[in-house]
Amino acid sequence: MRQLLDKHGIANAWMVGDRSSDVEAGHANGLFVVGCDYAGFRKEGELDQADVRIADFRDLPTLLEA
Repeated sequence: MRQLLDKHGIANAWMVGDRSSDVEAGHANGLFVVGCDYAGFRKEGELDQADVRIADFRDLPTLLEA
């Protein structure tokens, strides 16, 4: 994650993922983390540390409006 941010000069980004490793990587790099809480694709509590959770990827644009 850090290599990609540095290589492309990205100073502000979100991490969007469906696993605890995505949440950990996002937070370790100072990113806002969106947990994709799709039924059947995660373990219980896996996304508890995400900044926000969405149930459908189509919900992502509504976060940009907030």
